Amino acid sequence: MTANIDKAWTRLPSGRLRHICGLEFELVEGDGYTDVETCDDTLAEFQKYELARGVPVHDLAERLQRLCREAAYWNQRNQCGARVVATGDDLRSWQDRMGLDFEQAALALGVSRATYFNLLSRDQIDRRTELAAASLEAKITALTPAKRPRK
Repeated sequence: MTANIDKAWTRLPSGRLRHICGLEFELVEGDGYTDVETCDDTLAEFQKYELARGVPVHDLAERLQRLCREAAYWNQRNQCGARVVATGDDLRSWQDRMGLDFEQAALALGVSRATYFNLLSRDQIDRRTELAAASLEAKITALTPAKRPRK
């Protein structure tokens, strides 16, 4: 799977996964497994989107199966429910979702205003910033390190 799938998927407040084509998937937790089921109310939007892209009608079922596998993969990689912040545009969206202004966002991430400005224009965000944004969005405050016994 490619890294670009992170940009194509979002988790809705209802818990559903939504692909950019408009198709939504319901996650049904089982005993040690997760079923990924398509939401029938979004199939028409999916079909319209794919046909507009030039996908032949006879390939829609195969595309649907691939998206189901992709949804399961994306869900596994994004268990906490926090959205992925991978680019400067994602970081700006994160800032809007969090209701922060420019200076507050820089402060929350622990970077200077100049660094935050540079992050907004990047195609790829560093892992530290990505984790910091995800932690703040998931409302994870501070983790205290475990005390090591002295020798």
